[in-house]
Amino acid sequence: MESDSSYVLWECCRFIFLSVYTVFKVFYYVLKTLILKISPRNEKSVADDVILITGGGRGIGRQMALQFSRLKPKHIILWGRKEEPLQKTTEDVQNLGVSCSYFVCDVCDRELVYKTGEEIKNSIGDVTILVNNAGIFNGALVLNDTEENIQKTFAINALAHIWAYKAFLPGMISQGRGHIVTISSMLGIMSLRGASSYCGSKFMTTGISEALHLELEEYPNIHLTSVHSYQVQNDMFQDLKLRFPWLIPPLSEDYVAKATVRAVLSWAMAPLFRFLGVDSALESVLAQKQKTE
Repeated sequence: MESDSSYVLWECCRFIFLSVYTVFKVFYYVLKTLILKISPRNEKSVADDVILITGGGRGIGRQMALQFSRLKPKHIILWGRKEEPLQKTTEDVQNLGVSCSYFVCDVCDRELVYKTGEEIKNSIGDVTILVNNAGIFNGALVLNDTEENIQKTFAINALAHIWAYKAFLPGMISQGRGHIVTISSMLGIMSLRGASSYCGSKFMTTGISEALHLELEEYPNIHLTSVHSYQVQNDMFQDLKLRFPWLIPPLSEDYVAKATVRAVLSWAMAPLFRFLGVDSALESVLAQKQKTE
């Protein structure tokens, strides 16, 4: 009986501590945001950057390519599995006056990623901004899902990020600068029934990015940005039905792309969602997890 009372007391103390910690943490981010609003950081230039976007032929990847092209980078490289959308997006970027090329590359194929990465280094130069965007959605109960679908989900959504790190991070380190962008998901920090493997793959992506953040502490000029978007209104999520879509509407690809580029320019972590308009109020608060101060 005494041990039960001690356990209850311990849990109460723990709850109080975590509550106080959370309040102070929120206060810290609010205060930090107010300071940044008064004295904002200068956005960095990408004029000398070679940007590589996986899954760059369509969807969010295409929109990011178009957004980055408005900043006039040195070169934009698009990766994807289907040539037709890659070619179309490449032409659209080139029409905006930016040098752009594409490579048909399956990011699940580790050796092909390394081979294509070496080809890019020899023909174009070192990639300085890597956008790991390629991904798939797998909405199924874990016991109803097939082993093949589960393996494919983790291969594209998580393992492919590691292969890209190994292909391009050494070049960033040798140059002494770089930026890695991880397109994750809100389901990489919270779970959803019926999307077990997708959530697992995105949690893995978030964990990898967080660990890489620690591994790169000795390289202050290599930055990381994690993007955790809510449901996006596109083909990938067309089968995902929400109970209250009017309350939390899906995001457009253009919105996510613009917010991502904005976060990259300010070295931020970006949770993206819309909830009765509070996204505008909270985005700047939640987007302040930075690689360097």
